[in-house]
Amino acid sequence: MGILTSELRKKALIQYLKITDKDDQEDIKELYDNCFETCVGEFLVLNDREADELFEDQIENYIDECILHELPEPYRYYFDNEKFIRDVRLSDGRGPTLAGYDGAEQETRLDEIEDWVFIYRVN
Repeated sequence: MGILTSELRKKALIQYLKITDKDDQEDIKELYDNCFETCVGEFLVLNDREADELFEDQIENYIDECILHELPEPYRYYFDNEKFIRDVRLSDGRGPTLAGYDGAEQETRLDEIEDWVFIYRVN
């Protein structure tokens, strides 16, 4: 797998959205790390490893703030974070966690890196 640069992320997004107009392509802006703004919304553009890491971070945060916070303290030690993360991934996939707009994980094949790029609409 090759390195997924900002320009390659933008190219993958253009390819996925099928944006042919040069002005619309030039209007795509990187807002922050791996997140791009287009005329139709904001999108995360990640490789598989990045998507896994972000997914796990967000589920860990959910566990800490919502689940463990509500459990009586003696039961917190029995909660298995890794199994919970695995079960969420198996049942729902990464889309509902990473794609705040529609919960969908989209993908496009980028020939330059000979790998898949995953796209999540966040708003």
